[in-house]
Amino acid sequence: MDILTKKEFWDPIAERHPKAMEAFMAFVDRYKQHHRWPELFNENVPERQVRVFIPGPPLRWEDTKAPKFHDLPTAMQFGIFLEFVSMVPRLKFTFFLHDPQAAIEYYFDQISHA
Repeated sequence: MDILTKKEFWDPIAERHPKAMEAFMAFVDRYKQHHRWPELFNENVPERQVRVFIPGPPLRWEDTKAPKFHDLPTAMQFGIFLEFVSMVPRLKFTFFLHDPQAAIEYYFDQISHA
């Protein structure tokens, strides 16, 4: 499964499907609020309570921060995207579990032409 990066995947999708992306990003914002995203990822927890170990020379500790949507693993991005798709009225729902990039492109195309 390819990594769905902001620069190489999400930004080009947004250029091709601006209205669909706007709807999706509004959904992601509601999703983050509903699921208490910062709390889920221990954001703003006092430094002495939660630390993340970052390997590599030199070894250091950094405070946790909630990730941006596009920084999540591809499977998590795709799962959140499928939840969005399942809520779009009159959208033909088809699974592309073997190829998240193709699925996301397909659904943004469907939403753009709905």
